[in-house]
Amino acid sequence: MGGVVAAGLAVALSRVKVSREVVIAASAYDVGQQISDTGNWKSWRPGIGGAGIESRTPASVVYGGGQTLELAPAGDDRHTRVRWTAKAGVGGWFSMGAALARLKEMLEDPAEYYGFSISIQPVRDTLMLSKKVWVRPDRIEVQREQLLNGLRAYLRSGVGLEGAEYFFVSVDRSISEDSVLLSVGIPVSGRAVSAPGFEFLRLPAAGRLLVGSYEGPYSRMGLLRKVMEGYIRENRLSKVAEPFEKWSDGQFALEYGVY
Repeated sequence: MGGVVAAGLAVALSRVKVSREVVIAASAYDVGQQISDTGNWKSWRPGIGGAGIESRTPASVVYGGGQTLELAPAGDDRHTRVRWTAKAGVGGWFSMGAALARLKEMLEDPAEYYGFSISIQPVRDTLMLSKKVWVRPDRIEVQREQLLNGLRAYLRSGVGLEGAEYFFVSVDRSISEDSVLLSVGIPVSGRAVSAPGFEFLRLPAAGRLLVGSYEGPYSRMGLLRKVMEGYIRENRLSKVAEPFEKWSDGQFALEYGVY
């Protein structure tokens, strides 16, 4: 009897060629970004060392040890079937399924994975009246209110423009160590002759924005920025410029122009 048990255990622990697959509600491009670079594996295959890529095509990636991840459309271009084939034992088979489940969850529900709602959207506010000033970092809050009040006073002065209730804030810390360039903008209905210190900022109507949003205290904005920077790296996006914070009555968003 002991020999039979031992033989059965040996079979259970042996490594054989197995496959797992999952259908993900995401494009092949988005899925491929995650599986074609071992640097992204920590997001959905934590604890697995980096087996080198042996070959890669748009439809498959072969890693060290002969494991293959294949992509194929699943009904339409918004759904992708991922098939993972590798030599593995029972434990490895379950681990493959768990990793694919994490990949599916991450790509289908960024809010669940990252803790914020994150999506790529078209540019909606294509024209903003803006005002900017150089300030010390400890004066950002005070100067932000002053800039906002100045913009709203200008719109009330009879220039014939309608402004949105929400507004945008940009803080550029990359130019100087001692001060930051603070900009505040309000989306407006059209252009007018601007007064000194005011300018109209036009955004490309065909542009794309990576938008992260939440409802709650402003103190979470720093975490949102950190998460979105990670999302940009993991998904190989490129930033057009510094992001804008969107302020709207207790709701906040961070918008990156991306390509």
